[in-house]
Amino acid sequence: MKTIQLQYWGTQKAIEAQDLKVGDITVWNFGAEDTVLDIVGETKTMIKVLLGHEGWQGVRKMKKTRLVGVK
Repeated sequence: MKTIQLQYWGTQKAIEAQDLKVGDITVWNFGAEDTVLDIVGETKTMIKVLLGHEGWQGVRKMKKTRLVGVK
């Protein structure tokens, strides 16, 4: 399993953004968590993911090979 180092959180297991699925819980710096609500767009190299937590929703555009922390 791949890992990444998050600020003020430490080492976290990670997967490539292209492997995210609806329902996955992502972990960001400082331990912030978001749930993958939908995959809203995709190109050859980029992916757009709808994330949400506690009533907030937002789209994050990432390179498909970017490592994203997951629970």
